[in-house]
Amino acid sequence: MLEDGTDKADGRYFRSLVGGLIYLTQTRPNIVFSVGVISRFMHSPHEHQLGAAKRISRYIAETTTFGLWYSHNPNFILCGFTDSDWAGALDYRKSL
Repeated sequence: MLEDGTDKADGRYFRSLVGGLIYLTQTRPNIVFSVGVISRFMHSPHEHQLGAAKRISRYIAETTTFGLWYSHNPNFILCGFTDSDWAGALDYRKSL
C-alpha cells in the first residue's frame, strides 16, 4: 500500500467501527460504496481512513430518519432482477 503521510490508526477500533457500518448497509444502501472503499483498509488502517469512517458515522447520526423499513406482510412477494452477462460485448465491455 502506498503511504498517505498519516500515522497508523488503532486497527481494532477501526475494524469495530467499519464492522458496524457494514451492518448498517442493510438498511442504508446510500452508504454502501463509501463503506466498501474504507473496508479495503481493514488490515492496516491509517488516520486518513479512520477519519473517513468517522465522517460516515457522523453522516449516519445526522440522517437517522433516512433508510429502508422492512415490515412483516404475509402477502409480500420479493421480486428482483439482475444482469449477469459480465460485460459480454467484447467491443465495448458493456452488458448486453
